Amino acid sequence: MLPTTCISLKSIDSTNSFARRNLREFDPTHITIISADEQTQGKGRNTNKWSSPLGENLYATFAFAYQNSPFLLAQIAALATFDTLNSFGVKTRIKWPNDLITDKGKLSGVLIEYAQEEIGWAIVGIGINVLMKSAPKGLTRAASSIYLETHQEVAVAKVLEKLSLELQKQLQESSIHIQTQWQNQVIWMVGNRFPIKIDGTVEEALIESISPEGFLTCRTASGKKTISSAEIF
Repeated sequence: MLPTTCISLKSIDSTNSFARRNLREFDPTHITIISADEQTQGKGRNTNKWSSPLGENLYATFAFAYQNSPFLLAQIAALATFDTLNSFGVKTRIKWPNDLITDKGKLSGVLIEYAQEEIGWAIVGIGINVLMKSAPKGLTRAASSIYLETHQEVAVAKVLEKLSLELQKQLQESSIHIQTQWQNQVIWMVGNRFPIKIDGTVEEALIESISPEGFLTCRTASGKKTISSAEIF
């Protein structure tokens, strides 16, 4: 496993943004872990905001040298988060491509960025709802947390420690193993209908297949589509 460098912050705009601003200061032989008690401008996928109140949840970014497939990294992050939540007694499902959900709502999301000015660096932002006791007002989708699922208060630092370990374990696995495990966790979506946003347009889609490499094939009123990026509601 790679050595780690940990940076703990009280409050920051976004842990991903902090990583991007300070990337040249990080040791490329380490995984640099940036965590914060609060984010004032937390980011989700597709320009969405990630609610980040003080002291309730895990807001972390892992920055490290990476030269493999971008989608494979999304699968790695999803599986690491899945195993982390499972270790705390939360049975989740992975919703394509890398959201972690239960019947009560979304617990975790992943935002992966690449620093164009620093070739070979990945910035992996992971948010996990840990101690949240009620969903923030204004959310357009249901949300849950480790506390709401288990009625147990788990220290955020303990969740971060486990997540770091699981991410390192997944980074050592073969591509085939990662893709197979990830596909097994998203296969529940096949045969079901979801609202899906593609190129700014929302349509209802029947999911027909999801490949190990991450391609999703669906059928909408406008025809059959195979996609590698979209927003599913």
